Amino acid sequence: MAVPLWLLRIIVITGMLVFGTCTVVIQKVIFNMEAEGVDHDVHKFEKPWFQTEVMFVGMFGCLFVYEAMRLFEHFSKKGEEKQPLTSNTTLQGDEKKSMPLWKQYLLAVAPAMCDLTATAAMNIGLLWIPASVWQMLRGSMVVFTALFSKFFLKKPMYLYRWVGVCVVVVALCVVAISSLMTPCKTPKLFFSSSSEEVSTTEEVTGIILVVAAQVVQASQIVIEEHLMAGVNLHPILIVGLEGLWGGLVCSVVLVIVYWIPAPVGEDTIDSFIMIGNNGALAGTIVAYATAILCYNLFGMYVTKVSSAVIRTILEALRTACIWVTDLFIHYVITDNPNFGEVWTEWSYLQLCGFLFLMIGMFTYNGIIQIDGLYYPTPEEYQAEYDKLKAEPNIFEKIFCASKYKKQKKHHHHHHDDGQN
Repeated sequence: MAVPLWLLRIIVITGMLVFGTCTVVIQKVIFNMEAEGVDHDVHKFEKPWFQTEVMFVGMFGCLFVYEAMRLFEHFSKKGEEKQPLTSNTTLQGDEKKSMPLWKQYLLAVAPAMCDLTATAAMNIGLLWIPASVWQMLRGSMVVFTALFSKFFLKKPMYLYRWVGVCVVVVALCVVAISSLMTPCKTPKLFFSSSSEEVSTTEEVTGIILVVAAQVVQASQIVIEEHLMAGVNLHPILIVGLEGLWGGLVCSVVLVIVYWIPAPVGEDTIDSFIMIGNNGALAGTIVAYATAILCYNLFGMYVTKVSSAVIRTILEALRTACIWVTDLFIHYVITDNPNFGEVWTEWSYLQLCGFLFLMIGMFTYNGIIQIDGLYYPTPEEYQAEYDKLKAEPNIFEKIFCASKYKKQKKHHHHHHDDGQN
């Protein structure tokens, strides 16, 4: 029996909020868990590079989900005319030549490398700033995505979107100031396992790392949009392939950073010994990878069964849920300063920054509309999307270079014959 649409929406929206909150909260908890390491000393699991690898393992799980979906589709609709998941068919019904599987796998290398770079930078930044501030600063990706969409994808940027971007910038400044003014009890990266106040320099560095990572992730968004619009790869396949390539490259990086001194380097052998000596730590890491997998799956289906606007609202609610959960952890579960967040007089300023961030994001996505500004119709949006899909994108030019050269050569030869 088919699941009613309203029930399906409730399930996927709840799943996205729950697992989206868990990914950040669990990640911060892991950083503060202790275990005996390689030198038989008990210290905290301050391993941003290893956390990045775990994230890619969770994303890689999407590849198995995708293949299971393909098998289910194959056996449930065998013999029927169907639209396969890997089809390269545009919304207008104009079929492109089927792309070989190996090319589909190679296409995900670029966004995977962007994800690797951005996630590693954000994980290091998370060690120095609260989880709620970390999540709010990720809202800066709206700013860079808008700029990249304008100058690289050549999308029209209407005035209401620039207004939203400006409000987001103000919100991020308010959030950053509130973070710098709040004493942050977090163990110092690679230097001490005691609970000390993070210095202003470390907090500023963490904020810069998180914001700089959004530049890279905005590039990733632009590339993924090319993949979904121009090449028409399934979103779950893209996530799974990014997990595959990101995990492989990050495995090599884990070997490299072992030989690099702190604070950039990380003792990878120590990571595995700590996991082996603490079952709770191992279980929490598995829970983090599972949360990453579920968050990506639910997030994709939220857009599918509702709309991208709903997902934008849920991302804002996710930020609030992370903050509330961390407050709950500190005031209800444990008063250990290494876990959760404390409410201070500067938290009111952070709350104002959060509200401005929501207003900016909602304005950017047209949820909040300003009188006197022009808003395009859904038909105009669709026309812009169709135009983007119709134009050969950078990936087609790279992987179909020989085809374009042959066409150009043939056209040139035909032109010469016409002159003769």
